[in-house]
Amino acid sequence: MQAELVMIGSELLLGQNVDTNATYLAQQLADLGLNLFYKTTVGDNLSRMVAVLRQALDRSEVVITSGGL
Repeated sequence: MQAELVMIGSELLLGQNVDTNATYLAQQLADLGLNLFYKTTVGDNLSRMVAVLRQALDRSEVVITSGGL
């Protein structure tokens, strides 16, 4: 099963915070036997978030979002 992480937050995109959630989630997906194909980081912009989520839903069977760090 193809999985994708979408990490949301301008602080992540600009490198102001370390994205420890993505690391944790990637390991959990691997432990469950899910293949992580993509990890996308998008800033706090609604139209960009919508575009990224549409793309993720088109190409992956499982999409997990995380934000608000």
